Amino acid sequence: MESIPKPEVLDPDRVLRDDREGMSAAEHRSQAQLLDAALHQSCAYADQLWTALDAVRHYLYSSVPAPAAPVPALTVASHPGQTQDRAWQEWIDTSAAVTSVLCGPHGDSGFGRERAEQEAQRRRTPAPTLADVTAPPLPEQTQQVREAAERRRLKATAPTQTEDRRRSPARMVATAVLVALAMRGLRPRRRATTGLAL
Repeated sequence: MESIPKPEVLDPDRVLRDDREGMSAAEHRSQAQLLDAALHQSCAYADQLWTALDAVRHYLYSSVPAPAAPVPALTVASHPGQTQDRAWQEWIDTSAAVTSVLCGPHGDSGFGRERAEQEAQRRRTPAPTLADVTAPPLPEQTQQVREAAERRRLKATAPTQTEDRRRSPARMVATAVLVALAMRGLRPRRRATTGLAL
């Protein structure tokens, strides 16, 4: 990548000042006008740079994936042979530097780096699934939940009406056979007679 020289508007010595003694009021006024014009040029360019850096910051945050669904750890664009950890670290460093410059000559006291680290962590971590965010039952609901579970268990293990219907005819037949046998056993037996009646 080719280097780009700094523009002249960033050079504080670009306006040659004539500090000789004995300058007339008109010469002093002319010098002040030159310095005022140079200051406005520098401020205009600084405003342009600030706007561009702000756009870079927005690009940095929009260029990395935002967690929206349960997916594997999200990645950031990296160079060949560069690890994801290194690529994310460069993203954090760049974002922190841009934010610091945007806040002015005194920096941002580490706000940009802290924010960038939080965003990197948030964007690299998969979003939680519904099971992860389901709240446990409240204490007063716990007994109700247990009772409902017990009712479902008993219902699952209890015989169904179909099974009862299948058993009913078999029981009726068995009962009928037992009654018939019992009745037969209760009847008096006839004795066999020998000989003829005269």
